[in-house]
Amino acid sequence: MRSRRYVFCGLTLAAALLALQARNARGANRDTAFYPVSAHELSLYAAPPLIFEKQFEATLAGTPAADPLEGPVRDGDPVIVRTSEGTYLVDGRTGEVRETRPPELAAAASGTGFSCSPPAGPPRWIRHLPGGASKYGCVPGPGGLIAVVGRDGSIFGRELRGGHLFWRRTAAHRISRAPLNLGPYLVVSPDASRDLQALRWSDGTPAGVFRLDSDDAYLVSEPVQFGDHLYVLAVESPRPETRLIALIPRQQLAAAPAGVPLPSSPGSPPERP
Repeated sequence: MRSRRYVFCGLTLAAALLALQARNARGANRDTAFYPVSAHELSLYAAPPLIFEKQFEATLAGTPAADPLEGPVRDGDPVIVRTSEGTYLVDGRTGEVRETRPPELAAAASGTGFSCSPPAGPPRWIRHLPGGASKYGCVPGPGGLIAVVGRDGSIFGRELRGGHLFWRRTAAHRISRAPLNLGPYLVVSPDASRDLQALRWSDGTPAGVFRLDSDDAYLVSEPVQFGDHLYVLAVESPRPETRLIALIPRQQLAAAPAGVPLPSSPGSPPERP
């Protein structure tokens, strides 16, 4: 009798484990958005967590060409995606392909990485960093800050005027594409990564992540903003396709559980005391 009871308990436990694995497997095949949870209390001046809400995804034939993604300039303009099979003009609100044009010549490549070239020119102090100015890219931020990005994935939050270091973070992969200044956040698309990452300008802490579903999928463009939308491209090996993903970033405020969209024009975080 006791042996039968042990067998019954063992079968019940095995069935429960199989059910849990099946539920996890179903959830693993979807793109996910989340924000990291930390045991450390955030500063009163830190921006709230950020969730990337997917609006649509359009699958286009061909692999990404040179300079593959161009965002709209005015309301009603399409998102332009360039692949090996054609140039696609996609509606930025619905994901519907409006027009397909022949592929553009690869010789017209303009997106060859990014460098440290703010509007006022590179700061003088950057030449004294290891390797010199040519080893880094720069993204001006709010409140007199600038992000200095190394090709190895190192990200430094520094004072634009004097180069004072406020924070440092390291991405999971190398970075050869310019991050996006999104108000109080810096949005990073590392090379060959599944994750679109948002960092806080105030202290460099993670604020939110959008993650592609498949282990074989990865991002292939820098994020582009127009209005309240972000656009980014992804591929999944070995499929000869390019995915255009449209996201709306929403701040997770304590008093607004549904999330609050970011303003269309980037703002500045509160000044440090």
